[in-house]
Amino acid sequence: MCAIFGAIGNFNEERLQKAFLSLAHRGPDNSYIHEEKDLFLAYHRLAIVDSQSEPLTYKNGVRVVFNGEIYNYQKLRSQLKDHSFETNGESEVLLAAYLTWGDAFIDHVEGMFALALYDEGKQTLHLFRDRMGKKPLYYYHDGQNFVFSSEIKAIVALGIKTKQSEASMLSFLSFQTALAPATFYENIHTLQAGQKLCFSKQKIDKFFYDDILPTDITIVDEVEAKQNLKSSLESSLDKRMTTEVDMGFLLSGGVDSSLLSAMAQKKSERPIETFTLGYEGESKHDESIYAQEVADFIGTKHERIVYGFEDFKRDLKDPFLYTDQPLNDPAMFPLAHLVRNIKERTDIKVLVSGEGSDELFLGYRPYRELFDVEQLSKLSKKSWLKSYFLKHPSEHREWEWYRRVLDDEILFRSSAESFTLKQKNAYLKKRVKHDSGFYQIEKYHQHFSTFGLEDPLLWYRYIDLKVHQSDYFLMKLDRVTMYHGIEARTPFLDESLVKESLAMESTLFLKNSSSKYLLKELALEYLPQSIVHRKKRGFSYPFLEWLEKLGGFQEIKQLNNKHQLFDAKALNYLLELASKGGFKQHVFGIYLLLRWIEKNA
Repeated sequence: MCAIFGAIGNFNEERLQKAFLSLAHRGPDNSYIHEEKDLFLAYHRLAIVDSQSEPLTYKNGVRVVFNGEIYNYQKLRSQLKDHSFETNGESEVLLAAYLTWGDAFIDHVEGMFALALYDEGKQTLHLFRDRMGKKPLYYYHDGQNFVFSSEIKAIVALGIKTKQSEASMLSFLSFQTALAPATFYENIHTLQAGQKLCFSKQKIDKFFYDDILPTDITIVDEVEAKQNLKSSLESSLDKRMTTEVDMGFLLSGGVDSSLLSAMAQKKSERPIETFTLGYEGESKHDESIYAQEVADFIGTKHERIVYGFEDFKRDLKDPFLYTDQPLNDPAMFPLAHLVRNIKERTDIKVLVSGEGSDELFLGYRPYRELFDVEQLSKLSKKSWLKSYFLKHPSEHREWEWYRRVLDDEILFRSSAESFTLKQKNAYLKKRVKHDSGFYQIEKYHQHFSTFGLEDPLLWYRYIDLKVHQSDYFLMKLDRVTMYHGIEARTPFLDESLVKESLAMESTLFLKNSSSKYLLKELALEYLPQSIVHRKKRGFSYPFLEWLEKLGGFQEIKQLNNKHQLFDAKALNYLLELASKGGFKQHVFGIYLLLRWIEKNA
């Protein structure tokens, strides 16, 4: 199952059917609906496990619908010997596990999932989202009626009156996305990673059923850490490699995707299929030559798919086609183009991606820079320096870094950060409260503090997994791939691998002036130095130049004149800077936000 949808309460039947149909792209193989008075449960299925038979969704008064993959379902099946099984699929195992262990069944489940269980006897609905937030789950409750869905569009399709969330618009400027549990709709929410929701007697209860943070740093030896990392990554990859359907690998030429592809090729008896993006006529942005180098070295069946200006022009017609709400990631459009072409040209149903490695193993350059700035907090006398910075403000992010440290604030709030407080106050036509950005992630820092963990680098890794991955990159990856009926798998974000890696001393990944040091040492067992130690450029294409060419800058001015969100003079200055190559992500985010407001006005 790859799209789940359900409603409890008095809803129009025709609208329920229409809402459910809006999710059909996620599961093109077959569909299921259970409908009775005041209860509607349904799913669309992308058949991967036990693809030849229908999953069992009802047993002993319990109904289940779920989106995702349960990697240890065969192991669970063997443990649940008291149950007789009618199918070879995951749904029936989940039902048996719930009937055996109750709510505690989730402690036994490994995988990526958004899961709904309706217990008829208890008249209770249970919702679960996987620990890393790989699979989405949204819900709406008006005090009586309750709806859940894999995507926002199905809830909106019910005709529910929605209101734009001003808090999420501010969150978008701060973090380029709406942070869970909020969405751009005030009355539609998302379940957070590792969270359970119970709906019973018109009441909602939520709690977190698992945690990825370690209770202590247990691995400090480099040799031990490398061996553990290798073993965990091999195990993670084994779980995700399937022989039931065709699968492929996204290969950028960077160390993360190259290592996964190399390890997978070593396990395969025939060439695996790898895919990369290219940009015709844009040599400074095109890194497909490096992906080809990797493919040639490890022996994959490789294909380069080109993305260009006309493709970008098509994608801008509806920039919310995949996400239903603004997500300030220009890479979403080329990725969608790549997945669309894979779908059209092959029979692939599963794609493997290298998401999560940079956050987990400290791969971004600012991590090291921020850690250096962090040392200023140890100064015994810093009042003069603090006063100096406040009297000499700047819009550059480095100024904001120093201000935070000197003001004893939390420095790092995730790699998704975009507009600083100074910038928001300069551009918005209202005053933004001091440190409003930190308010959005304060719950994570409070939780982190309860563990007594003092390593700033561990905090960087933890908050980026929560925000930069779960709310940003994983949302993009799920929507783009599932829109085209393909499932994405992310071995670096295996829950066991994540927990073990977070228990490793953080400096093991920043050794010898190298980001991701430990991972690169492992990669050298599979790949040559020229690939492993190639300078990281980061994903890029001329999205802002193309936006300006399409009249996007003028559209920004026109929409802002209509909706009066930003200060016109400050906005014009920002557009001038963007024309010269600066603040590209900021301007693209403004464009998306104004387009969203116009669409939903």
